[in-house]
Amino acid sequence: MPWTEKEGRTVDEARAAAIAAAGRPEDELDIEVLREGAKGLFGLGGEPALVRVRPRDEARDVRAAFQDDLGPSSSTTREQAAPEAVPEPAPPALEPAPLAPEPAADEPTMADEREPAEDVPAEEEAEDAVPVAERQQAAADVGIEMLKGILERMGIEGEVTSRVQGGTVYVEVFGDDMGILIGRGGATLEALQELVRAGVRRRVRARQAVVVDVEAYWDRRRSGRRRPDDQAERD
Repeated sequence: MPWTEKEGRTVDEARAAAIAAAGRPEDELDIEVLREGAKGLFGLGGEPALVRVRPRDEARDVRAAFQDDLGPSSSTTREQAAPEAVPEPAPPALEPAPLAPEPAADEPTMADEREPAEDVPAEEEAEDAVPVAERQQAAADVGIEMLKGILERMGIEGEVTSRVQGGTVYVEVFGDDMGILIGRGGATLEALQELVRAGVRRRVRARQAVVVDVEAYWDRRRSGRRRPDDQAERD
């Protein structure tokens, strides 16, 4: 019987599902946790736990299935039929090769001439492997998904869009009464932006500049313009 794999929201849930699918008591199974899972941010972007099981008796030494072929009679016959080994003459001793002269103290060695290897962070390797346009689109998709989920959980209706400008992905929210997403001095919006950036780094696995904006708040703050619904961020 091959391994039986099951997923679940937690390791315990996946473990129980795998044991039930195997149809054996837990003490008769080998159990391995392949992935502990993660909840993600605001319930988004997580991955389930994964556990696999198999009966312990199937992991025993397979030699038991061939016990008849390995009995004393057959082994004795092979031992009797085998000719006696004749020792081979030892090869003549070789003279040691002359040692290479040691380099002078001021003479560079091959090891000194080699350039040190540079450690490349995993994020930079992933960034080089993924085309820029594909990475930006993936970051925009993750940002839109997260913001829509947050709006839904807060009971707020709004339109979420994205655009790319100057290599930066802008994920923007438009709608009525959006001051609650901005907060006092833009503090709530900044926290929301950090959450989305963390989700993008985790899901896209590459560095990508992301800005989250609500009703063009950042542009209005730079220009000093105010709107009536900005009152919520001043209170």
